[in-house]
Amino acid sequence: MSKIAQQKDRGPQFTADNHFARRQGIGASEAGTVFRVNPYNSWFELYLGKIPEEEGGQVKDISNKDAVKWGTRLEAIVIQAIKEDYGVPVQKDETTYWNNDYGVPLYAHLDGVSGDRGVEIKTTKVRNIHNYGEEGSDYLPKYQLMQGIHQLICCPWMSGVDFFVYYDRDELRHYQVNRDEFTERLIKAYVKEAKRFWKHVTDRKVPDAQTREDIKHLYPQSTDNFLTADSNVGKLLARLQGNIEAEKQAKAALKLSEERVIQDKITLSEYIGENAGIITEAGKSLVNFRTSESKGRFDQKRFREEEPELYEKYRSDPTVSRRLSVSWKNFQGWLPF
Repeated sequence: MSKIAQQKDRGPQFTADNHFARRQGIGASEAGTVFRVNPYNSWFELYLGKIPEEEGGQVKDISNKDAVKWGTRLEAIVIQAIKEDYGVPVQKDETTYWNNDYGVPLYAHLDGVSGDRGVEIKTTKVRNIHNYGEEGSDYLPKYQLMQGIHQLICCPWMSGVDFFVYYDRDELRHYQVNRDEFTERLIKAYVKEAKRFWKHVTDRKVPDAQTREDIKHLYPQSTDNFLTADSNVGKLLARLQGNIEAEKQAKAALKLSEERVIQDKITLSEYIGENAGIITEAGKSLVNFRTSESKGRFDQKRFREEEPELYEKYRSDPTVSRRLSVSWKNFQGWLPF
């Protein structure tokens, strides 16, 4: 039996969009969250996706998001482009690959394979191009890099994972996560975090909050009780105060830069005047300042005044929220240390 066939036989087979089957282990797309480098998800949110609904579990379904839908639609086109532009034939692979050797159930789905390498296809907007490094390198967003690391664990027969990133300006770039000394160190570090996270799932121990959304879910409403401040609270507030001051300074510097940008745009617009823009000597567009029409904004205030009953009918239900605020005046007069 081949190494690939052996890997296929090590766990149940299911499609990547089967959210209930995904509870059986940690998937490759969840590796960035497990390693705490995914800005879009937290341990707490992932934990909720791994426990049953009767225990408070919640499935986070992102299949209806535009980015996900367009990624699926463009996949076949990108696969063809990979073959034409890079000479890499990609074979679709719907196998669920498993690795249970580390004491935690890990599984992976590949977009495709080419020889002894996995293929992962990403679609993104050109405004995100700064998150990627030089083509041919492994300079990917950290959560995507960790996806490749996870796939190397689940597919030990692979020498690496080729990431092909399609930007919405019709540009395709190639990045590589190869099996080497660097990735082997990452594998060891990642496995430790995966074990820690999975123990939360098996022990049904809720992870600590990492994001504001976690706090909103864990503590949606307050009681009438107040805690008495101690030295630990004082140290935390002092640190918060220092970070708020640093944030103010950063915002002031950003505002100054934004004002300079606005002024430069005003100067450039005044130079163009009534013209449609600026082109190069070769006739290529350099600056565009054409007239465009907007669809207009919905006047909510006017609609409420003219159609009050209809407005009330379609107004959403009120939501409950909590706002954290600190009395710095009282803090300065209290300081216990």
